[in-house]
Amino acid sequence: MTREMQRSFGLISPVITQWASLAGPLAHGTTAVAFDPHAGELILRAASPAWLTQTRLLGPALVRHLNERMGDTTVRTVRVLPHQPGTLAATRPAPSRQDHEPPVDSTAMAAAERQRRSLPREPTLNLTPNGPGRPAGDDIRTQALLRARSRPRSVPGQH
Repeated sequence: MTREMQRSFGLISPVITQWASLAGPLAHGTTAVAFDPHAGELILRAASPAWLTQTRLLGPALVRHLNERMGDTTVRTVRVLPHQPGTLAATRPAPSRQDHEPPVDSTAMAAAERQRRSLPREPTLNLTPNGPGRPAGDDIRTQALLRARSRPRSVPGQH
């Protein structure tokens, strides 16, 4: 493909070649793929779904910004394509879990375990009547509740 054909298809365009300096922080999550000079359409590829949404929301402001930076009305619309495996995001290393989790101190873990073992345990209750481990007076309350439930209830308005 000759340079003139590339230029006519928008493959060599100041918008494409200067994308990183024109777009600023947006260039971290997008790549300029093509530019159609006849339609004024800039085609971008987003590095992730988040960048896709963000770039689509910024579309009209991005058109104004690019035209101000380039000094003309070259760009009329922006189309953002979704991320594809093997493109921009796939070339960046994924953050490792070690970067986000602090190292575990074995001395601190042993101290925490000793402290946990020394704490008093919650008493276990045997739920059988008069069983061991029941608090004093508990079976008296239970008997009183059973007596109250077994009494016939009086209905207001009836004698």
